[in-house]
Amino acid sequence: MQELGIEIWVDGGWGVDALLGEQTRPHGDLDIVVQEYDCQAAVSYLQHQGFQKLARDDSRACNFVMGNHEGKEVDFHVVVLDEEGNGIYGPLDAPEGMYPADALLGRGSINGLERFII
Repeated sequence: MQELGIEIWVDGGWGVDALLGEQTRPHGDLDIVVQEYDCQAAVSYLQHQGFQKLARDDSRACNFVMGNHEGKEVDFHVVVLDEEGNGIYGPLDAPEGMYPADALLGRGSINGLERFII
């Protein structure tokens, strides 16, 4: 996605491990935060890699999971950055949460690849 200019932040368990610089436990999925305007490009990229949206009761536009036939899953958290750089999570008229701007500046590495980490 980086080569396509799609900026993502790694969240959740992999985010913690990236900050620690090593994998500390098995992970069931990769949690990513992506800006709303990059979301469709990220979904299309993963579809070309054999992923599809998984039907789940908790899926919505700002949070959904894609998986492939190997059991790999990517959990999307879609945000819109406000004027202060905070990541607003959920519908703008009724946000469900926020990633503070400072949290979006964290950095870590996974398998030698440096990423933004939340």
